[in-house]
Amino acid sequence: PWSGAAGRVDFAPVEGAGLPEAWLEEGLLLKFRRGGERLQPLGSPHSRPLKKWLQDAGIVPWMRARIPLLYRRDELVAVGDLWLAEAVRQAQIGPRWRVLWTGHPPLR
Repeated sequence: PWSGAAGRVDFAPVEGAGLPEAWLEEGLLLKFRRGGERLQPLGSPHSRPLKKWLQDAGIVPWMRARIPLLYRRDELVAVGDLWLAEAVRQAQIGPRWRVLWTGHPPLR
């Protein structure tokens, strides 16, 4: 778990799409936007700049830099509790965890 001015990030067991337990055990890195990040959300056929996904979702500009980004090694795998990366689909079978991002200001 993590908490700071941008809210709190925690994890809860989930059936279906979620971060593999092995990734959590291995350790994830939490960062914030710097610009230039790319994401292929789960179920999307292509990757685009994170900036575009955030704009299309109607996330207010002042919150875009405050959304916690979770990385596995150098790969962006979750954007707060908004999106998981397509990479989770190819991950090993096993227990899955959903990202819970709470206590943050409104996004829209």
